[in-house]
Amino acid sequence: MYRHETFVQCDDNAGAIRRGLIMSATAAEYDSLTVAVAYATAQGCRMLTEDFQESIPNWNQLEKRWLISFDFGITDPGALNQLSELPNSEVRVPNALRVIQQRLRPSVRFHPKLYLFEGVGQSLFSGSANLTPSGLVRNQEQGVFQAWTPPFSRGNTRSLRSLTEQKRLIDIEYEKSELLTDDLLERYTVARNRYRQRTPYVPDDPNFERQIADPLQGLALSKAALLATSPSFWVEVGNVVQNLGANRPGNQIDLQRGSRVFFGFDARTVARNTSLGEVSIRFNNEVTQCHMRFGNNSMDKLTLPIPNHPGPRTYENTTLKFDRDADGIFDLTVGNAQRKRVWRQQSQLVNGLYQMVGGREFGVF
Repeated sequence: MYRHETFVQCDDNAGAIRRGLIMSATAAEYDSLTVAVAYATAQGCRMLTEDFQESIPNWNQLEKRWLISFDFGITDPGALNQLSELPNSEVRVPNALRVIQQRLRPSVRFHPKLYLFEGVGQSLFSGSANLTPSGLVRNQEQGVFQAWTPPFSRGNTRSLRSLTEQKRLIDIEYEKSELLTDDLLERYTVARNRYRQRTPYVPDDPNFERQIADPLQGLALSKAALLATSPSFWVEVGNVVQNLGANRPGNQIDLQRGSRVFFGFDARTVARNTSLGEVSIRFNNEVTQCHMRFGNNSMDKLTLPIPNHPGPRTYENTTLKFDRDADGIFDLTVGNAQRKRVWRQQSQLVNGLYQMVGGREFGVF
C-alpha cells in the first residue's frame, strides 16, 4: 500500500512539519532511521527526539544515522553532541575537514532535509525545514510524506525501486562523510567561535526559543511550541476556588505549568507566586484585563472576567476555549459537550491533545 500527503506550514497551519514527521514515524514498524538535514539546533533536536521517543515504541533500539553539516558554522555543536549520545545513534558530517579548513565556507553546500524510516514498511519525509523549533512548527515551510507498507502492489514495487536507488546515493554520501568524534566536534567548535560571526544567517528565532524553552516548565518542548503558535487553546476547568468570597463563584483557574506561552509569556523559570502579566480577554464583546501568575502550587493561574458580569454564570466544571485574535485579545468561549468533542477531535488531528497530572485534558489546534 502506498500513502502520500503534502504539508504546508504557515500562520494558519502551525506545526504542519512536526505532524508530517510524526505521521512518518508511526506509518509502520521500523528498524532504522536516516536523517539528512543542512542545519540543526539543540532545541530542534530536543523537540524531534521527544516526539519520536513518544511515537516510536522501539525508539531506543532503532538504528539512527544523522548527516548534518558544518557549513557556515550554523549548526549548533550541542545539537550534534545531543544526537550522538542517543542510543544506537551515529552522526556524520559531510565534507567536515574541508569545511573547517575553508573557515566554514563550503565549496559545495550540503542542503537536504529528509527523514527515511526503514523496516517492515518504509516512509520518507522531505521538505524545506531545517531541524530547528521554528522549522518544525512556525516558519513557512513545506514537506511531503510518503509511505510504503505491505501488501505491495505492482505500482508500489516500481516506486519502491526508485526509493531504493535514492537510498543508495544517501548511503554513499553517508559512508563518505566524516564520523563525528570528540576531536572533530572540538575542532568545529573552535572554528565556529572564530569564524561564525562572518555568517549573519541565524537558523532560528532566538525570541521564539526563549519563549518555549525551559526544561522545568512541565511541558515537552514540542508541546510548548504548539501552544505558542496555535490560534486556539481549550481546557477542562474542574473545581474553582471561591477566590471572590464565600457564596460567590470564583474566577481564577489553574492551568498546566507552561500554558502561559499560549498567552504570549515566555517559559523561563520563575519563583512561585510570581506575576507574569496581563491578558486581555473578551467575552460577550466586552474586554476585561485579566491577570496571570505562576502560583504557589506550581501551576499557571489565570483570572477570568468576573462571573455574571461580564463573565458567564460560572466557570465550575466547564470547558473553556481561548482564541488568539489579531488585535492581541483572547476571545473566550464556554463549551458544551458537543463543542468539547469537536475541540478534542481538532486537537487530536494536530497531535495537540494533552492531559494534566490530575487527569484534566487540554489541547490546542
